[in-house]
Amino acid sequence: MLFGVVTGPSIEIAEEEVFSQLKWIDAVEFRLDLFIDLDLIQLKSLLKKLPIPALFTLRRKDQRRGFTQSEKIRLQLIEKLCQLQPDFFDLEYDISPSFRKKLFLSNPKIRFIASYHNFEQFPELDPLLSSLFTPYAHFYKIAVHCTSSIEALQLLHLSKKYTNLVVIGLGEKAQFTRLLAPILGMPFSYVALKSQTAPGQLVLKDLPLYRFSTLNSATSIYALLGNPIDTSLSPIVHNAVFASQKKNALYCKIPCTKKELAECLNLIQQLPFKGLSITMPLKEKTAAITHCLQTAVNTLVIDSKITGFNTDGIGAIQALEKKTTLFKKKIVLFGAGGVAQAIAQEAIKKGAFITFINRTREKAIQLAKIYRCRGGGIELFPFHYDMIINCTPNPDCIQSEWICPNCIAMDTVYQPHWTEFLKKASLKDCKLIFGKELFINQAVYQQRLWGSSSSEEELEQVITQVINKFV
Repeated sequence: MLFGVVTGPSIEIAEEEVFSQLKWIDAVEFRLDLFIDLDLIQLKSLLKKLPIPALFTLRRKDQRRGFTQSEKIRLQLIEKLCQLQPDFFDLEYDISPSFRKKLFLSNPKIRFIASYHNFEQFPELDPLLSSLFTPYAHFYKIAVHCTSSIEALQLLHLSKKYTNLVVIGLGEKAQFTRLLAPILGMPFSYVALKSQTAPGQLVLKDLPLYRFSTLNSATSIYALLGNPIDTSLSPIVHNAVFASQKKNALYCKIPCTKKELAECLNLIQQLPFKGLSITMPLKEKTAAITHCLQTAVNTLVIDSKITGFNTDGIGAIQALEKKTTLFKKKIVLFGAGGVAQAIAQEAIKKGAFITFINRTREKAIQLAKIYRCRGGGIELFPFHYDMIINCTPNPDCIQSEWICPNCIAMDTVYQPHWTEFLKKASLKDCKLIFGKELFINQAVYQQRLWGSSSSEEELEQVITQVINKFV
């Protein structure tokens, strides 16, 4: 059940909001503590008009923007609100036990929610559960601040144990917990109709991207892991592909650091995840954790085990071969991370001669030994080559005088479309390959690894249409 959250500040405005969005929500939560002028007669009239269930919430003042008057007045108002007979009522878990019991027994038609909120820190979950459960509630809700993806995933694991428990990770790092609620069988989800009432809360306009109304216990989960990932287009692209195939799947974003990666993957494997995209700075460490033969991984397939692949290299080679053959071509890879290594592996198979150049020359020299090629720092410039590929997240770090005239210049960065590197290369009459070409190619191969039923041509068409709207 999806609750649309309305905050007033008046009954008239709330009514307008709810009725304008009825087809998108299953029920409505009235955050009555945020209403400025709460007229119970008007509220009763609105309840009679509503064709969907209603939830009343009157948070006390220590719950961030809650009811500003005394606790005595709040409890009196809660009793009056119960007389209006909403379908649901949310009460804090630590409200007076006798008061809760009184409301529960005197209002048998109302389904009560016992809720715990912590906006500051992540609590110990086991002691919290023992204090949360009560015989005088039908459902339970835990909404807590998460400082990491690990805490957010731990919350999701907790939800699997109880069918009447809703868990919500507060904050941008845990927003994905809200998306997974219907997949993991939680009884409720919440969405703001207009503006957020909690950090990381979903807004109604965001839901079509994820086909939220279609999510269920059979939905397969895919995600992007990395940091930072807030501007990534991967969720838009892969969800569009799933929609075109009518595949029951969801793609979301999970912020994850190197330190969190191993535990994050362990927790993910115990949930209905089927695949992951891996981005910076996790590609090399993911390869090590998954015991992949490649030195860097950008794609994981999850079944009984986790298997790593890299589609960056294949995607880059495909883009390059549209311009020329690679046999005996001299290619400069600027950067020494996972993308550079993936491209090097594939280019060497094609008979290309690779030179790694990195501002930290020791890393480039180390890779040169591994791949039996040339490597060093920026002191190697200038020299002649056929192709130069920026494999760093900072396309502005390549100076104009390092770019050979008339060569092929490729960027692995796809936002913005015209990077500073490609602007400089265009002034040298270079043949340009934009980052979005690599992105499209590698995304096609990711989908194939995840068992897509579409052909490569069909996938490329869908992904290109989406990317062209943004890049």
